Amino acid sequence: MYGESFRAALASCSAINGTTTSYSNCLNVGAKAAAYPDASSATFIPFYHDHTMNDLATTGQCNREHTWPDSRGGGSIENDPLIIRPTLNVDNSSRGNHFYGDTASNEWDPGHYSCKISGSVVWRDYPAARGESARVILYAATRYKSKGLSLSNNPNDSTSAKTMGTLKTLLKWNREYAPSDFEKTVNDRYENMGYARNPFVDHPEYAEFIWNDNGFRTSPYDGGGYVPPIVSSGTSSASASYSASASSSSGLPVGGIEITNSQFPSSYPSSETAYTMSGVDLKVYKVGNFESSIQMKSGEGYFYNTSALEEQTTLTITISSKSAADPIVYLGTSANPSSVATGTKSGSTLTFDISDSPYFKIKAGSSVTRLSSIRIA
Repeated sequence: MYGESFRAALASCSAINGTTTSYSNCLNVGAKAAAYPDASSATFIPFYHDHTMNDLATTGQCNREHTWPDSRGGGSIENDPLIIRPTLNVDNSSRGNHFYGDTASNEWDPGHYSCKISGSVVWRDYPAARGESARVILYAATRYKSKGLSLSNNPNDSTSAKTMGTLKTLLKWNREYAPSDFEKTVNDRYENMGYARNPFVDHPEYAEFIWNDNGFRTSPYDGGGYVPPIVSSGTSSASASYSASASSSSGLPVGGIEITNSQFPSSYPSSETAYTMSGVDLKVYKVGNFESSIQMKSGEGYFYNTSALEEQTTLTITISSKSAADPIVYLGTSANPSSVATGTKSGSTLTFDISDSPYFKIKAGSSVTRLSSIRIA
């Protein structure tokens, strides 16, 4: 799957189709999503700004930035808080209705921003804002194509064309500036409030399957054999709707299966609860999606697969830098195995040979255990 077909499949996934709100409320919603230094703070990080520099703002200092400019069709989607971001007035005015881009006429580079130091306005470099801005526009072009919105390489397009870009630059920035932990946290918070989830924050590589530098792909993208998980699996969790879309002759999706934090519930299940994540049937207990990680309650949280894997060879667990303990892994030939397995650890990665073990169980260690992802190949 590629090009327009991929875009349409992704647009149909439940996670991208969260609720919307009023244009006026987008400022408050965005402030809550970007709250800093913690989720309960009244201060937040304005869009285009670097959270590591502690550039805090309040709603009274910001206005509503149409990341897809109002005059270019953004007015038709201004009830989506993922599109309308809280932005300092000076940044909003500086950008105007320009395309995002490097240096061409009618392009604006979000990679540097204004702030006040000792009462004077100065500019700081924040290159990561390029990736953040690109992913918002990719999201808009995916979800709202039916509104006539599309991506272009011509920043001199008439505003009536409802285009944004610059496409080739957005794709370049999406590759070069990976989502930060804070960008992922903001994405989690939007979803937890009932709004959409930006799939390009979870999977930046999706953009490559939809577009090339010239527009929609008209031939397959060679992603190194990787087939991305985008088709809804009908789970109870909206964010779990990015599941494997194709299988190899072995029964595993081409490129393997990846399970990430966004597929877990936003609160701990207090009893064993069934989920399907990336095509794998799981039972989950006291494991949830917290602060951009798969968080497992110390000594109690666990999950295991209830249907046998086929032709699997390797289980790879990436441990979050925020984890206080390594997980305990069990492998076996029946569901909920009890035999503790010994894997190989390299840095933050644990690897297990599961060629003879179609069932696994992953349990929290003695302290809170946080994982970044699980891959089965």
